[in-house]
Amino acid sequence: PTTKTFINFEYQKDIPAKSTKKRIAILGDSLTSCLQGGFEFSCWPRFLYDLIDDKEDIEVIAFYHGATTVSYKSVSPIAEDDVYKAALLSEPDIVIILLGLNDSKVGNYDKKMFKSEYKRIINDF
Repeated sequence: PTTKTFINFEYQKDIPAKSTKKRIAILGDSLTSCLQGGFEFSCWPRFLYDLIDDKEDIEVIAFYHGATTVSYKSVSPIAEDDVYKAALLSEPDIVIILLGLNDSKVGNYDKKMFKSEYKRIINDF
């Protein structure tokens, strides 16, 4: 029987209680989204989930919010977003982060700040 689980955080009001399953948290912007028009569709977090052996006792949770950035200089820094707080509270065993695309916009990117803020996000986990 399959023991692995995939969760779109937008579908959940609360983070499931930590269980004996190994938990993988995926944190990202719209490129991490598995929803389109309110319907789940194929996305890279789902492809990752599908690659995991069905016998694995693993839970994959995709935490995402479109237009978020690493940089605090932007309008939507991930570290100030509810999905970030939820990802931290989920107490993951493994974290995969896909952020940076929105930081490339003019006015958002500062190389030194980007590196230090990305390290801070990693260290928070």
